[in-house]
Amino acid sequence: MRVWFFWMIFAAAIAAQGVDVHKTREQLDIALKGKDEAAVGAALKAVTATKDPRLVDDLTLHVERVRKELGKLGADIEKTGTALADAWKNVDAQGSQGRPVTVGTAQAAEKKHIAIQEELKKLTQRQDVLEGRLLAIDTEFPLLLAGLEQAARVSTVSALATKALKAKAEQRLLYVHFLAVSASIVDESREALVELMATADDPDARTAAILGLGQCKDPALATAAAQALDDPAMAVRSAAARLLARLPSAAGVTPLVAAMQKAEGRVLEEILRALEDLSGRTSHDNATLWREWWSSEGSKLSAAMDELRGDDFSKKGPALEIVAGVGFAAGVRLLLRLEGLDEGPAVKAPAPGSPEEALSPSCRAAIARILQHMPPKIRARVASETLLLPFARVRTAERQHALAAILAGVTDDAVAAEMTRLAGAKALRLADGTELPKEARLRLRELGISGLGLQKAELAAPQLREILEGDAEAPLRILAVASLRQLADKRSISPLITAAADRTPEVAAPADAALKELTGRAEKDAASWRLWWNSAIKDFEVKKPAILAADEPVKEAKGTAFYGIESRSRRLMFILDRSGSMMESDAGSGTRWSAAQSETIQCITALPDNAAFNIIFFSHEFDVWSKGLMPATKQNKAAASAWVKGVEAVGATNIFDPLARAFELAGRGTFDKAYGTSFDTIYLMSDGQPNRGRIIDPVEIIKEVQRMNALKLIKVHTIGVGKNHDPVLMRRIAEITGGDYVAR
Repeated sequence: MRVWFFWMIFAAAIAAQGVDVHKTREQLDIALKGKDEAAVGAALKAVTATKDPRLVDDLTLHVERVRKELGKLGADIEKTGTALADAWKNVDAQGSQGRPVTVGTAQAAEKKHIAIQEELKKLTQRQDVLEGRLLAIDTEFPLLLAGLEQAARVSTVSALATKALKAKAEQRLLYVHFLAVSASIVDESREALVELMATADDPDARTAAILGLGQCKDPALATAAAQALDDPAMAVRSAAARLLARLPSAAGVTPLVAAMQKAEGRVLEEILRALEDLSGRTSHDNATLWREWWSSEGSKLSAAMDELRGDDFSKKGPALEIVAGVGFAAGVRLLLRLEGLDEGPAVKAPAPGSPEEALSPSCRAAIARILQHMPPKIRARVASETLLLPFARVRTAERQHALAAILAGVTDDAVAAEMTRLAGAKALRLADGTELPKEARLRLRELGISGLGLQKAELAAPQLREILEGDAEAPLRILAVASLRQLADKRSISPLITAAADRTPEVAAPADAALKELTGRAEKDAASWRLWWNSAIKDFEVKKPAILAADEPVKEAKGTAFYGIESRSRRLMFILDRSGSMMESDAGSGTRWSAAQSETIQCITALPDNAAFNIIFFSHEFDVWSKGLMPATKQNKAAASAWVKGVEAVGATNIFDPLARAFELAGRGTFDKAYGTSFDTIYLMSDGQPNRGRIIDPVEIIKEVQRMNALKLIKVHTIGVGKNHDPVLMRRIAEITGGDYVAR
């Protein structure tokens, strides 16, 4: 009776609004069948305006259709990518056999490559359009749900949750997805996901539910996430640990420390990383030290976090000092949330002259202070997650400037690269492609130049020197002088001498003062400085003040180490480059290839008896050592080592195909019982950029890795060898999978 009454009221409301649902449906159908993306956007906004729950099913149907088309398109792209790789088959075959490649063979391959590349371009452009439509639906869907009357919203979300429990696997995950994209602004969707975490039979659905809660930024989720740490599925436990690490709350520390005592392998690794990323410190796998630290600091930090969330502004200043004083990483997430600078739900801007506005500069300064307090490796991860990745996706100039101002106070190699980009003379854009106006561009450039003063001299000095030797305005040159002085490095001297000769006194005077401070001597003019430097450059060193190292427990290596990246996993896949460029000289003795062989054999030999592993070598094609994971027995280690020694380095670089094959071999990857035939960690090593395979575009490779790994949660550690590897590709693969990246 109540349902019938609700629909009568709802029908009357729709009639009163004068919304023609059928016309809206027709408009959406026509738009999605066409090629006008503006019409698609307008049609989706019209759907939102109807506030009609019946259109939820329409959007679900359209998403299924778009995904189906994307699936067919993906097959075509894969087929075309294979043809693209085959275009070079004869060239690669001749090169692999040590024969010189004939001009005719190379020209024929190039001609075929260009034709196929054009076809592939058309397919990927259509793929981008369809993915853009899915993103547009994801944007409007939460607004449609949020706009419904409460009774209709509750009923609609309940129906989605029921389908997420009972539908077929692929559809089930679609309904979880709809709940996930709306969870940050629709309370009922968030509650439904929490319920799915506990009740869904399918571990993929439970994993998807936890991952879907990641953007909610709701400290109350800590209780449900803590319970999921006991889930029987490895991926669910890993996802729960990641969620606890990303909440703006101290509540995750206690359950993570408790779970650590019974965890092992990859799950232990996830819990340890979660604790580090939540606390901003490390006690490694010493549960006793973690407990002692939290027993000493937990009450104080928890109270400070509560005070920062509270309304008593007299307590917020002292709370900031407590959180910043110990470098508590959860404080970074909370302060970004309070400032509206994270990617969670929108936060109302403080009123002019309000206590919130007065406190804002201190909050933003505290974020950088917290990060600076952390050990470098943890700082790099937290800065990437909370600042660098959101900065790359920012869509407003005001938010872009606010994030850049915080980044300018953080020391980190990836931050240095971003500061270098901002400090340069090239145009800057927002994530939607909008070019920044001159004034906003200048403000960012000033931040970039100032931020370089905190970075490593080898990373910062070249850009600062370019500013002083170029045609930058005087205010920018003054900032460059200040940053070179702050670097306090030998590399600062020559560009400072250049600045000392500047015709603008406001540039020359501070440059001369910086030279006196860094060298401990005085010269009458820039020419005298240059004359002295030409004779002193070889032996001169800047005297730097002693810097006390952070108090950190002595690290004991646990688990596997490959190229310096440690893993506690017992289920490993090695994907290793054996292209011809690996025969170039290594930084030490021998070649990159001999170093890789030695590193691989050493790592395999050190694997514990209860581990299992497999190896893929790739050039323009790839070879898999075994059909599945092999136990790390003495015999298997010896066989693998012999195989590694016998592999030759020759050919081009096909990064995508061996990665895709590895994800296929991993299987579903969620059940612990699948450990016998799947793995949870990959080491990917390459010295080049992708130039063979079904996909060679780094952006597309990253997208495919995200898709393939969406619910497997396989961690990919990446090693870039030499100066010609693609650092952006290798770093991003590591970032999106929770792995580490090193450049060797």
